[in-house]
Amino acid sequence: MNRFCLVFVFILFSVPSVSASNIVESIWLQQKIIDRFAWDGPVFITSYSLEALRSLGQLRKEITKSIPNKYDGNKLVEFRILTFDGLKYIGWQNDKKELRPETIEIESSRWKILHGLEVGSSASRIIEALGSPTEKAANKITYIGETDEINFSISEGLITKIVFNYYVE
Repeated sequence: MNRFCLVFVFILFSVPSVSASNIVESIWLQQKIIDRFAWDGPVFITSYSLEALRSLGQLRKEITKSIPNKYDGNKLVEFRILTFDGLKYIGWQNDKKELRPETIEIESSRWKILHGLEVGSSASRIIEALGSPTEKAANKITYIGETDEINFSISEGLITKIVFNYYVE
């Protein structure tokens, strides 16, 4: 019995330990990479002004909706949905008159994405570019950052849809 305990203690102390702080730091870094990709990924967006967003292509539909500000009921927050061929941009207007994104849905290769992760590209490129996903299923790969989320829909090994979801307070 003593020999077993001695061997166990020897093995326990000879195995390199992975500190909890290293794991937390690694997760935090991955989340920062995902959040940065959420903002830099849609390379076709060069400005958040309503005028610039409307000029991305032929605007098929625009819907405007105002809702009460949850922090100040006397103020309204304006949301807009801009729909183009293969692109839906849902955003809210901030104090600088920018239309900040809440959700961007892409279903066409026309809309270029950082690292060549456009619709129609090989799904294997996703993990090469972004690392291990937060969640992976047969037809969906999800990355969750600290504040933002990106979902890639997959069919027959190709990206068919990309949805960027942004934190909105």
